[in-house]
This record gives sequence, C-alpha cells and structure tokens, in this order.
Amino acid sequence: MRDLYSQFTPLSFEGENKVLSLTEAIRRFIRPEMSLHFMSMHWRPNAIIYELFRQFHKKDPKFIFIATFVIGPAVICFHSGMVKKVITTFLGDSHPFPGPNPVYVNLFRDRKLEIENWSVLSLNQRLMAGAMNLGFFPTRSILDSSMADENSESFSVVDSPFDAGKRVGVVKSLRPDLSLVHGLAADQYGNTILAPPFGEDIYGVLASKEGAIVTVDRIVSSDLIRKYSHMVKLPGHLVKAVCEVPFGAHPNGVNNQKVPEIENYSDDIDFFIDIRKACKKQSSLDLWIEDWVLGCETHQDYLRKLGYGRINSLKGRTQSDSWMYEVNCLVDDAVINKELTSPELMIWICAQKIIEKVKNGGYKLILPGAGLSNLAAWMAHYLQDSNCDLSVNLISEWGYGGYHPQPGNPFLFNDANSRTCKFLSDVGMTLGCFFSGYENNECLGILGGAQIDKNGNINSTRIPPMTYITGSGGANDVVSGVKEVVAVIYQDKNRFVEKVPYITSPGCRVSTVVSQLGVFEKSEENGEFCLTAYFSNAQTDREEIISSIKENCGWELKVSSKIERIIPPTNDQLQLLRMFDPWAYFVK
Repeated sequence: MRDLYSQFTPLSFEGENKVLSLTEAIRRFIRPEMSLHFMSMHWRPNAIIYELFRQFHKKDPKFIFIATFVIGPAVICFHSGMVKKVITTFLGDSHPFPGPNPVYVNLFRDRKLEIENWSVLSLNQRLMAGAMNLGFFPTRSILDSSMADENSESFSVVDSPFDAGKRVGVVKSLRPDLSLVHGLAADQYGNTILAPPFGEDIYGVLASKEGAIVTVDRIVSSDLIRKYSHMVKLPGHLVKAVCEVPFGAHPNGVNNQKVPEIENYSDDIDFFIDIRKACKKQSSLDLWIEDWVLGCETHQDYLRKLGYGRINSLKGRTQSDSWMYEVNCLVDDAVINKELTSPELMIWICAQKIIEKVKNGGYKLILPGAGLSNLAAWMAHYLQDSNCDLSVNLISEWGYGGYHPQPGNPFLFNDANSRTCKFLSDVGMTLGCFFSGYENNECLGILGGAQIDKNGNINSTRIPPMTYITGSGGANDVVSGVKEVVAVIYQDKNRFVEKVPYITSPGCRVSTVVSQLGVFEKSEENGEFCLTAYFSNAQTDREEIISSIKENCGWELKVSSKIERIIPPTNDQLQLLRMFDPWAYFVK
C-alpha cells in the first residue's frame, strides 16, 4: 500500500534538465541576425547582455533588439556595432534620472542605427498580439503622434466596427526570435518565479518563436516552485535553457516580494552613474568595457570584481529602514544650507497645481512620469491638508499601485517605493485599463518632456534632422488615456516652441504647463497656453518679469487678466522636497 501511495507524491525534481552555464546557453541558442527580446520588469537580464557581448563583439551579428526600455549596460552592444536596429519606447539613460545617452545620439546622427519608436503600451500590445497569435491588436495609443506616421507599416487607424463614428488604432503583431529573461528562481525544467510588479509581463516570451533563455538568482527544486506557484508566471515549456546566475540583474536590483529563499538586492546607482560617465567618450567606454566585461571572463569573475563589501551593501539597502541612515548623513548639507534652485521651484509650483487639480477634479489616480514630474507628485502626496484628500492612489506605469513615496532615491521605479505599494500589477493593467478610458476615468497625468508647443504637444523623441532624445516611454499612453495632464518643462525659446517638430504626445489633454518662470494654462478660446501665474522675488518689477517670460517663449504669449504671483515654499516645505533628492540628481 505504501508503494501505491508514493505514486501520487510529486517528484522533488521534475521535467527535462535544461540547466546550462550562461556561456553555453548563449553559444547554443543565439545566432547572428536574430531578433532578440529583452524582457523588462523592475530588472533587466544584464548578465545575459554581458555574455552576449563577450561572444559576439567584433563579429557584426546584425541583431535586432526589442526592449521596452534600453538602458544601462545594454549600451555596450550598440557601442560595438552589434545592433543594426532597435524597437523600443525609451533609448537612453534612466538611473538615477532620465536623459539622452551620447552613444545612441551619435549612432542615430551618423545613421548607423535604425530606431523604431513606440510607446510602452503600444509595444506591449504588439507583443500581446504575437502571444495570442493575432495579426493585430487595438490601441488608443500613438494616434495623432509622429509615431503613427513613422510606423505606417505596423500601425493603422480604422473605423470601429462596433462604435459608429469612432476610430481606433491597430498595431501589427510582433514576434521576436528569442526572449532573454532574468527571474528570481527556477527549477531544472525552467518553471520560473517572477516577482511583481510585472512590468511588460511575459507576452514577449509567449510571442517569441523559439522561447526564452532564462537566468535566475537560484535554481531550486520543483517542490519550492509548487510552494510559490502563484508567482510562476513563466512555465518551463517556454524555456530553452535555464542558468543559475546570482546577482544576474545587476546593476538593477531584485525584490524577492517575500520569497525568503531568494535574497533581495537594490539598484546600484553608483554603477549606473559610472556607465553614464564612461559613455561621454568612446575611449572611456572602451576602457569600461575592457575592465567590467572583457576583463571578466565569467559571471563569477564579475561578482569577484564587484566585491564582498559592495554586494553586501546592496543587500543591506533593501531593508525597510535603510533610507534613514543614508539620508540622515546628508540632511544638514543637502537639505538646509542651499538656496532654492530653478528645478526645485518647478517641483514646488507643480505640486501646488496637482493639489488644486485633485480638489477641483475629484481625481482618484495620479500617474507621474520620470523626472521632475514624479518629484512634484511625491511632494503633493505629502502636502495634504484638511481640505484636500490626497489619499488618491499614486500609480506608476510599471505596475506600482497606491505607493507611499520614500525619501532618498528620486528614481521613479525605486525599490523602496515598491515595498509600500497597496497593490502590484503590470503595464496592461495600469496603462491599458486604469488610464485608457478617458471619457469616464478619474485619472491625472503628470509629465515632463524636452519641448512643448502652444497647443500642448510634447516632444521627447527627436529634433530634426538627426538629434535623438530618448523616446516616449509611457508618456504617450498617459496623454492618450487620462482625463487631464499637467506638464513640467524647463522654459527657454528652444523648449517652448510655436510647433514641436516631432509629436511624441499630442496636446489634446495637456491643460497646464509649469516652468521655472510661471504657470501656463490653456485658453478655451483658441486652445493655446497663456500665462496665469509668475514667480518673482521682492527686488524685481512685475512688468520686467512678465517681459522676460515672454522673451523666453517661442510663441506670442498672452497674459491672463487675473495673473497671480507664486509664493515660494517655506523652509519646512523645501526640506521635505529635498528629502526626495538629497544628492541633488534632479534639482541642481
């Protein structure tokens, strides 16, 4: 009878053993001219990028890279000429603040790289169509943007078959050759634990013709996989090879979401900053690659170079109270003894407008983009008073829901914020569901950008003929879906322009713009922005200030008859603001 019962007991190690070294997995399954999808969650498969570079640099493999965000170490593959085309929503630097990367800017200028621009949701919907074996997928995103014109072979506008008189965008399905993934843990068959927030989710893997190569921080038994089956988003039948690569997401961090068998580690901001510095010159990036990639023959060599102290520090920073110790060391110098800067003023003004919009508009969700916009939303979150209930949920496009912004790290998707979330989801839920029904929703978007015109159109992609910025990210999806948008953009004649040369995000729902000089709101008469509030110090004449604001505007600016003067923040309010960016990454 005992033998009979044992037949019904699941095996501790089930399925084909697909465990390979990372070196062998890349050698066996990746070929020149493949389209490679890099799965984007909170972290990226960075160890795979290093090994891909080791095996293919100087071989001209002509890869096509598909990734929601192309950031961090991925730049080395472009620098070496391995990539002929990239399909993405954001191509640039991200940590600790977003901006253009000289490598991508120069490659685009010299016509050595083809960039296919999408928004976060529209690219994800292309992969969803591929995953579902559909030819296309409907979307609200990228309508009336320059991306719609650029991508005419993969995007079309059609009449809705069920809503007479309405039009809808459709995106063509996208099917990569192979996906590259980093997960928390997997068994030998490749059943992989992925921790929320799920970002783009696994549609790219499901759409890939040849499945996925997966790296994980730890290979575990099938018994442990069963224990956390609710987090096994990626089943083993989709996996070609699984590789145990501890710290395989570095310099991104990994949040284990209470799977104690796997250790947390935080984003290595200093490492990201070092890459950014190296990218300023070809020679310095060559030296960085020689040091950190070619100089480390295996991932173990890479970990030894990182060092025990640095690895332990990154693990320690995932503790819930770690920010207290870091920020406390900087409070006196970084928070108190400096004058108000222009970026800080923009954040302060924008925070006031957010509070006003929530009071008057009854918003339930606020989605800030990266940059000054997210710091303004965070500031507003803490400036609640008895007349304004800002217990509305802060949402990030990547799947953070109802989070409570933490001091110290100003990066929008920082790990400390994810630990304060009341719910975690993915891009399809945040951008596709929460924010896409703009006729009925109660959502407020806060966005930045490189340029804005008098009608609210925002450009964050490129300036003709060949200057590349970064791309849309989720900005277009926000503008395409929410009820109202507040933009926060630095003002000069090159940024406040008559008409943007590239529409990343159409201006239809951009109602307000905040600059370091004042507040601009749309006129109901002509749909153009006019000046409604200005900032001044006690020593400057009002007419002189307004004249200066007009001189720094690229269109003939109208001034409201009820123009207001902006009052600067108090010392306590300024101290609160600076707690979010004590290293002054954003507010210099």
